[in-house]
Amino acid sequence: MPRVSIKSADAILAALSAPAEPIDGGPVDAARSALATLWLIPWCCDPGIQVALFARTPGEDAFRPIFTVQGIEDAPGWLVAEFGKAVARLSPGTEVELAAANIGWVKRDSRASVDARLVAGNQRYRGRVVDGARMELTHAWPRLPAGTLHRAIALFEQVADTNDDWAESEAEAAEAIALGRQSFYFCGNKFRAATEPVGRSIAVDGRWRAFVALLFFRLRFAAGPWDVQAWRDIDEDNKRKFDAWQKQFHDALAQERERKRPKLLDVVHSSGRGDYGRTDVPVLPWVDDHMLYSCFSQRNDPRMPSDGSRTLTLAEAVDIIDRDMAAIDHPVIDNLAGEILDSFALRCYSDGRRLATLNISVRDGVFEYSFYSRMADGGWIVTTTRRETAFLKVPALTAALRSIDARGAEPSSSSAIPGAMVSIHAANLAVGPLHALHLARAGAATAARTAPSPGSLEQAAQWIDAFLETCASAAQTGSIAFEG
Repeated sequence: MPRVSIKSADAILAALSAPAEPIDGGPVDAARSALATLWLIPWCCDPGIQVALFARTPGEDAFRPIFTVQGIEDAPGWLVAEFGKAVARLSPGTEVELAAANIGWVKRDSRASVDARLVAGNQRYRGRVVDGARMELTHAWPRLPAGTLHRAIALFEQVADTNDDWAESEAEAAEAIALGRQSFYFCGNKFRAATEPVGRSIAVDGRWRAFVALLFFRLRFAAGPWDVQAWRDIDEDNKRKFDAWQKQFHDALAQERERKRPKLLDVVHSSGRGDYGRTDVPVLPWVDDHMLYSCFSQRNDPRMPSDGSRTLTLAEAVDIIDRDMAAIDHPVIDNLAGEILDSFALRCYSDGRRLATLNISVRDGVFEYSFYSRMADGGWIVTTTRRETAFLKVPALTAALRSIDARGAEPSSSSAIPGAMVSIHAANLAVGPLHALHLARAGAATAARTAPSPGSLEQAAQWIDAFLETCASAAQTGSIAFEG
């Protein structure tokens, strides 16, 4: 059964001091289904309205509320269906009245109450159900011409339809979307993405079709007879405030991103992917102690108590990896940063044939290590650790590919063979076992082909750059293999 609040219905009627007046040139003949979307007219003038649908069957003395809505706000889509259920119960000959008013009971969001007690949405409509398919509207307030009401009804009946041809012309469709870009209710609050017209069509998810109708209502009835400007001014002011806040947020984010980017102390290598250079291991208060703890205790490292009684610092964790790398004859080369590596500092190690890196992200707490071998055919074998979430991050590989794509940089052929395979294997192992696994996978086919074996930071940068270049080529050909 449709819900009914007598308190709401009485408050709505109390706010409407004027009775509905005969429609000029009426009555307006409409489909019975139009009664399920008629309330969208006052909603477009003020989404803070409450609505009540009244009915009086033949023989009854007074109208009685059969459906009430407190707080439409952001949910017009499902309410169309709910109104439709209430309308479907009406028998032929039933008189109906739809009344809407802002009675100040609704909050626009969790932080602020109703912007203003607007009266633009205070409206009422009266008519009669003719039969199972038709109805006629005879009265309205404010007073309306029949042609205007008929045009509005046709617009809002499309909300419950699937036809995306909203506009009367391509120009009107473009104008509506331009209007929508100024509306917090349409794009700032709902879509957060570009919605473009295609000819006369505007396609959106069914839940948001009422918001498209809102734009055309503002266009077509800007001069009246309804007051569309009062709420539009509030809506567009909210959008300007939101845009200003969003810009401040993104500016602050960009500054923080730059602040947490490892600094290049000197440049050791340059390519189409930018500069690489020496950097310091980040000196920072390590906020993600659990990530460091997991990096060792998850592998049953005897240096970490299983009861969690000790928490590693970043410096202690780096020292442990340094000693583990030294134990497999991979001394430290130096610390590498690069424009394409974003927030990562790569602490590089090498045995003269293979490169290893400890990947430290200043931004999000990633602390992982990897071994790299270059194949004779230009491909790569990489064995790396992965986070507890199983989201694989080979030194900033995901971010690197995004950066390449965003900059439109085409991979050169200086060191990578187009279509060369990149095989990446992830294992949650300590340094020694991970190295043994890497040797077993790489075998003897790891001749250095186009660049010196890494023994200096410049050579390590060349390896990382060549690896990212091959990844870019392999991403285009689908020849990157990830193994868990």
